[in-house]
Amino acid sequence: MQIALRSSRPKIVVFLLSISIIVILVGTLMYLIEGPKNGFDNIADSIYWAVITLTTVGYGNIVPVTGLGKVLAAFIMILGYAIIAVPTGIVSSEFTKNKSTKKQDKIIAKENVILEKMKCLEDKIDKLSKD
Repeated sequence: MQIALRSSRPKIVVFLLSISIIVILVGTLMYLIEGPKNGFDNIADSIYWAVITLTTVGYGNIVPVTGLGKVLAAFIMILGYAIIAVPTGIVSSEFTKNKSTKKQDKIIAKENVILEKMKCLEDKIDKLSKD
């Protein structure tokens, strides 16, 4: 499991950076769409709202009022589920890949033992045929 986590680290870092950029963009867009009159007083509060909505906590202290704001909120809510699904898929994929690699290594090791035994038998047969 540790190998799978270690090998999937770069993919997860890229994923988290992408999510961070999306949160900043959505928070800024929400500030521009809703504005201070609807409770989005500044960009920092809007980004905070985006993080809270993305993590599906949703305190309800700031709520979008406009139609476009609600669509953007729905987008970030659905994106919240991707935060759970995508890293799980990445780690599972690496885990499966590492497991199959170990299985292949065991098979190759067994094949090498068999080949060595066959070579030893061939040498014995050659030796017997020369006598």
